[in-house]
Amino acid sequence: MSPLPTRPHAGVAIVTGGGRGIGRAIALAFAAEGLDVAVMSRSQDQIDSVKAEIETVGRRAVAITCDVSNKTAVNAAVARVREKLGPITVLVNNAGIHLAKRFSTVTDDEWQRIVAVNLTSLFYFTQAVLPDMEAANWGRIINMSSAAGRMGVPYAVPYNATKHGVIGFTRGLALDLARTGITVNAICPGWVLTDMVRANAEGLAANRGITLEQALESLVSTSPQKRFVEPEEVAHVAVMLLSDSARSITGQEIGVDGGIVVA
Repeated sequence: MSPLPTRPHAGVAIVTGGGRGIGRAIALAFAAEGLDVAVMSRSQDQIDSVKAEIETVGRRAVAITCDVSNKTAVNAAVARVREKLGPITVLVNNAGIHLAKRFSTVTDDEWQRIVAVNLTSLFYFTQAVLPDMEAANWGRIINMSSAAGRMGVPYAVPYNATKHGVIGFTRGLALDLARTGITVNAICPGWVLTDMVRANAEGLAANRGITLEQALESLVSTSPQKRFVEPEEVAHVAVMLLSDSARSITGQEIGVDGGIVVA
């Protein structure tokens, strides 16, 4: 029997949507674990700030603005990471957008945009980094789904559809790569008080004719723990998945949701 692959002493991670919220927490947690990190986002100011935070703990970092829905832009960004930091062995597909409105009012452009960002971007980034992982016989691909990928959420059909799709992508890819030393998993956060969740609450408020505060209370009331999940709680799971002890964890959807899905 061949020896089990082990994590390289030093690794390079890409975190999309890394400028704030969950992505920022993961990028900083990875740096604390000794990884060099490329953070990507649409906001240069946000990722520059995260880059500076990573560098304060002695790790290398690059901050790259990237349209994750554009294959040419993704390939160029990945090539820049290789040039600056080296081969990529960890990928966190975290970038995502939300749309809070009644299904009957969703336009073609809105549907195509959310599918491109929330789902097609995983295809682009994973294909771009996979040669590095295969060459290393080791890799970790972590896809950010959502509790909404495991259940229905009102006024969020496009988001529901894409986050269910993330789980399907994760399961299929995990089987494709099962004998390569590369694991593929999805994390499914519940309500984390990020800008995206605030935007969702604003849409919910508009659709139901209630205040933003009432909408936020409505969201958190669905959690058996009656609280929002902290970004660092999600990051802790991502760090756990880097471990060699987690090498048999693949193709999984891991809930960090305070029990929403089972309530």
